[in-house]
Amino acid sequence: MTAPGWEGVLEPGERVLWQGQPDGALHFDGFEIGQTVFGVAFAGFALFFLWQGMGAVADGPQGILFPLVALVFLVVGANLAGGRYFLDCWKRRNTHYSLTTRRAFIATNLLGWRRLREWRIDASTKVDLVPGPWPSLGFTGSRTAPGAARASFDYLEDARAVQALMRSVQAGTA
Repeated sequence: MTAPGWEGVLEPGERVLWQGQPDGALHFDGFEIGQTVFGVAFAGFALFFLWQGMGAVADGPQGILFPLVALVFLVVGANLAGGRYFLDCWKRRNTHYSLTTRRAFIATNLLGWRRLREWRIDASTKVDLVPGPWPSLGFTGSRTAPGAARASFDYLEDARAVQALMRSVQAGTA
């Protein structure tokens, strides 16, 4: 019997061993004060640029182009100033991990764009536990879809248990 929601995804005889989600809290990993200060200045310049552009509404393409360019600069500056931490948090809250008796899955649902990526797990799969306050489990498997073969289950509370499960999948004992 197939687990609910997995109809048409799991192969015959394949079953779900574990499902989880990365920690959804806001983390400031790799915080760089210099980049943040630059981002604030960049965003401040963009706000001034946007304010000037809105005040000097011109006819023709300049009237639209000027504020649009300023808006792009504002988004880049906000991201550099720290928006990337909030974006990463939002992405993690909309990501789900699954491990079956044959494959690892990473599912995302970002603004209604749903994506399911999968990696075949076998004896040749390299599995690395990246320690830390919120450990990650990196693995290299045969990607069933085009793209990079390296993936990871990030910010896991139970990374060691998931690693043990993945090792049992590799050994064929799961």
